[in-house]
Amino acid sequence: MTRVLAALSELGARKPGARTECVPRARELLTHELCVSLAAQFADEESESYFGVIAREAPWLAREIDGMRDEHRRLLACLSGLILEASDGAHAGTLAWGAERLTLLLELHERKEGYLLRRFLHSTGTEA
Repeated sequence: MTRVLAALSELGARKPGARTECVPRARELLTHELCVSLAAQFADEESESYFGVIAREAPWLAREIDGMRDEHRRLLACLSGLILEASDGAHAGTLAWGAERLTLLLELHERKEGYLLRRFLHSTGTEA
């Protein structure tokens, strides 16, 4: 996923005169790959075998789990906006900024998820 975001940022940062006709199609393919990857990752996290276990074993973390699910929807909405920018040549100049913003939001999300997991593991006495 990081590779795709970096490639999008690089494509979006190209100067208009340096673009070739394949660049818009490359952006679309990269954003599609990112969308599929991100949706699959979020589905795995929201599954019974991950968030479900945490919710069942540590019900006091339910609010945080709900917050993570809400964040998943917001991140996918942010990605949808990025996909629109990638397919619209008029907004191609903002693609690098959008990819960087999404990268930062995903990093923050992963930190929150790590903190949630550490709290869960600590509460069960299974932390590393």
